[in-house]
Amino acid sequence: MTALFLTRNGTLRPNRRPKAYAAKHAQLAKEVRREQPERAFQKLLVQHLRLALPPDVFMTAFPAGGGGKVRGAQLKAMGLVAGVPDLMFLYKGETHFMELKAPNGKVSPAQVDCQQALFRAGAGTAIVRTLAEAYRALDAWQIPTRLVKPQPTAQREAA
Repeated sequence: MTALFLTRNGTLRPNRRPKAYAAKHAQLAKEVRREQPERAFQKLLVQHLRLALPPDVFMTAFPAGGGGKVRGAQLKAMGLVAGVPDLMFLYKGETHFMELKAPNGKVSPAQVDCQQALFRAGAGTAIVRTLAEAYRALDAWQIPTRLVKPQPTAQREAA
């Protein structure tokens, strides 16, 4: 079986390099494939929210993952806390955080600890797996949106 190499643009190609190098990049490719559902969900949600949120709602992402141990150590030294949720919202002086997960994604212990610390500090936190859950969190935080919110299938059929 030919080892595959993960290129800079995210594609895989046959590897013509030493076995140790191939093993490292095969593991990296596996990690990238495993992370893609959450990444795809985040991109979709952000596209929705850029259209849906009014201009007075500030939203940003915290793409702190990846980069290896050296990058992780640098971010930690710069003050980044492990487990910070993916999205932050600031509206009328209140801050809220949203952790995005794939349908079967698990919340890490660092993410649980961070969300508890944020809650104790007075921030709203939510873990969401669908667009509908994201909009429910925004409603709970009383953050307005300009678009019709998606409804779960059961609610659409009942209407």
